[in-house]
Amino acid sequence: VEVHLLDGDVPSLYGKTLCVQLTAKVRDDQAFASIAELRAKIRADVDAVRRLIPQPLPATLCLDL
Repeated sequence: VEVHLLDGDVPSLYGKTLCVQLTAKVRDDQAFASIAELRAKIRADVDAVRRLIPQPLPATLCLDL
């Protein structure tokens, strides 16, 4: 599982416990021929996640640091 925190001012999470709620699988593992290809796919993944996750986030998805 790979978790990305999008947007906002995120404090350091080292030494903290982070709980996440899995809502959707974006894609399987994938190899990329170049860094440019990887960056383009990450941008597309972020766009897909923004469409999947409601804004503002419901309280069940908020970080409790």
